Amino acid sequence: MWSFKENQLIHREQLLARILATPQIRGVTLLGGEPLHQADNVWWLFEQIKQRSKLTTFLFTGFEMSELKAFGFAERIENLCDIVAVGRYNESLRNINQQWIGSDNQQVIFTNNSREQDDRV
Repeated sequence: MWSFKENQLIHREQLLARILATPQIRGVTLLGGEPLHQADNVWWLFEQIKQRSKLTTFLFTGFEMSELKAFGFAERIENLCDIVAVGRYNESLRNINQQWIGSDNQQVIFTNNSREQDDRV
């Protein structure tokens, strides 16, 4: 997986170990660049987190749900993500009154298998 430091990769096993060893966190969120440019690593990581912990998983992606279905990711999203934010940010549809997303074309989805509650009003 990519690191915050330029040209430094973190092996996914090492990243998983860091996540699982971090005290007092409730979940893991993956966001941009585009996490699904590393889809195999994302799905592996989320699967391991689900199997080994009670942490929730939140995925931000610029892809639309129709694109995710076309990529064959719909089942993985349903089974491995508790929450997913989908859609490209669109400046002309900017809305600062929403939780987690920045434009009206984006959507936050709590999956059917989610371990997180939708507390938004």
